[in-house]
Amino acid sequence: MKNKTTLAVVLLIMSIVIVGQFATAEDSHPPKISMASYGQDDGTPQKDKAEVNIKAPDKVNVGDVIIVDLSESLGGGFDYEVSPMPPGLMTFDNGKVIVCGTGDKNTTFTFMVSCALNGDSDLQVHKIRVVGSQPQVPPTPGNNLVSKVKEWAELVESDNKHDDAIKLAQSFSSVASIIDQDTFDTAQDLIRATATSNRDALNGNLPNWAPLLDGLMSELRSMQSTGLLPNVMSHAPVWRQVAQGLKEYAETL
Repeated sequence: MKNKTTLAVVLLIMSIVIVGQFATAEDSHPPKISMASYGQDDGTPQKDKAEVNIKAPDKVNVGDVIIVDLSESLGGGFDYEVSPMPPGLMTFDNGKVIVCGTGDKNTTFTFMVSCALNGDSDLQVHKIRVVGSQPQVPPTPGNNLVSKVKEWAELVESDNKHDDAIKLAQSFSSVASIIDQDTFDTAQDLIRATATSNRDALNGNLPNWAPLLDGLMSELRSMQSTGLLPNVMSHAPVWRQVAQGLKEYAETL
């Protein structure tokens, strides 16, 4: 009986030791759990996650229509910011398509788009570069003067516009011939003589032609400031261009 009791105690002690060894092994090496089950990105598309998918060009030319397609995104409630703001911006299909213009300058538009799905959200940024704009060259004073005269004449309101234009053309042409004779000592003398000739030509109707005369005086000041009218004689070609512009305008009436 004593031997059986001793054997039972030994077996009990051995079982406790073995269980303890297993418990120690488990405590030192806890079981591994796959992060994929907690949403780790393993390359598998997750339909329950928001995703902004932008289909748009990286570069466009000035004058093109910019189209930003978000239709392949996962989610809704699209929100966006564009910097700088392009002209004519509109959205379609519940915000899934953004359309805008380029403007007339080389620039880069930055589109920041977000959407939401099942409490999740996503934000993506896309840049579109606009190229092809030519630098604006400021008009040179005195260039295309005949065309400018016709534009100024278009602003005039007169009951005898055709006849007035012909008479003014004759006045400027006559004064140009006098300039060639080196008659005037200063540009101020020339301007006074021209004003007198124009008043006589229009017989009191000269104030109606203020848009043309004001435009011409502004052009003359610009030409003077840039050295294009170094002396009185240099005014003769300008006066002849004014006369030509008035004649061509009269032919359109």
